Amino acid sequence: MTAVLIWKRGMRLAHTLYAAIEAAGLGETEAGIKIRKCALAVPSLLDESFNDFRSSDPFASLEQAENCIANMKLVLSAAPLAGALDPSDLALLLEEIDSLSCALDLYRGRLEHQEKTPA
Repeated sequence: MTAVLIWKRGMRLAHTLYAAIEAAGLGETEAGIKIRKCALAVPSLLDESFNDFRSSDPFASLEQAENCIANMKLVLSAAPLAGALDPSDLALLLEEIDSLSCALDLYRGRLEHQEKTPA
């Protein structure tokens, strides 16, 4: 999967999470705010990593994105969000989070391989 496709997936997830949290009426709760911040941070951090805007270490931004993904999963799985969302919607959101996490793992592996391979 290319960097752009992973970024698009992150944007789609952020949009879907925002809509689900708002539909559940939890947008202004502490959990709702936290998950929305994480959801928006992921595509931004991916962009930093892919385009290497701020540092010469794309792995730092990738690690932050991975931490945000882990936080999203944790917050989404706990009350009040888990109890307020439709169980099938919750399952789909968690599946999409896991899928994005796997895509990032594969991307990280490719970057690590490129670093080890002489030009």
